[in-house]
Amino acid sequence: MSYLATSAQWSEADRIRSLHEYEILDTPADPAFDEIVRVAAQVTGAPYAYLGFVDSNRLWFKSRFGFQGTEIPRLATADQYTILEPEPLLVADAAMEPRFPVRGIPLTRTVHCRSYLAAPLVGPEGGIGTLAVLSPKPNQFTEQHASILSVLARQIMMRLDYSIHSRGQDHSLRARQRIERALMVERNFVSAVLDTMSALVLVVDTAGRIVRFNRACEEISLRNFSSTKSARRPSSSSSSRAATSAAIPPNSTGSPAKAAAASSPGTPRSSPTAPARSTSSS
Repeated sequence: MSYLATSAQWSEADRIRSLHEYEILDTPADPAFDEIVRVAAQVTGAPYAYLGFVDSNRLWFKSRFGFQGTEIPRLATADQYTILEPEPLLVADAAMEPRFPVRGIPLTRTVHCRSYLAAPLVGPEGGIGTLAVLSPKPNQFTEQHASILSVLARQIMMRLDYSIHSRGQDHSLRARQRIERALMVERNFVSAVLDTMSALVLVVDTAGRIVRFNRACEEISLRNFSSTKSARRPSSSSSSRAATSAAIPPNSTGSPAKAAAASSPGTPRSSPTAPARSTSSS
């Protein structure tokens, strides 16, 4: 994350766009952020603390400690100054500064604070909010407190950045699933159209592999395969005769005369009307 050095480098339009990218405004309470705000109040001894995000015209409280309320006008806050610089803003006594009301910095309609300390939440395009502690009494916070708030503010930004990264992965996954569903619908539609055609359709990829064919092509391929398989398969009668010839030796009793003659070249051919003669001695 890049931290810009001066407020002149920060564009308000870019800052607002960066804030909205976090999708944090008007979201439900987060126990993790509530815990950080409570720790900030306890460490500094502040009666009030909040995690706020500065929108175009309001300060919206994501988490708060010691008071009730969801937002206040931006121009009524000290956060409008805090987000202009990357370093914490410490106001020892707001009643002594002309940019704030004499009663102090308003927090609610009835609560005004003279001590204010806030660390900015710095995004890529500038400050998007603050982690702040306040007190009705003056001179309540120190530079050491400011260092602690800076550490806590960085922890908040790390959590926000992780949230953006996780949402990006979820969006990519959902987009990929939408594309896959669209491709499946397209494939099913094309297959249905091709199956209605009587022409043979065969699609191959660049490597020559068959990737798609229609029903007509499938049926003609199955017929060719069946006829080729039948032509190569021997008939049952031929197989039976071959088995019989192989099982009965030529010199066995009861063997056909032609088989005996074929196996013994010197044996006289028998008459067609005479019964088969065995070559073995009785």
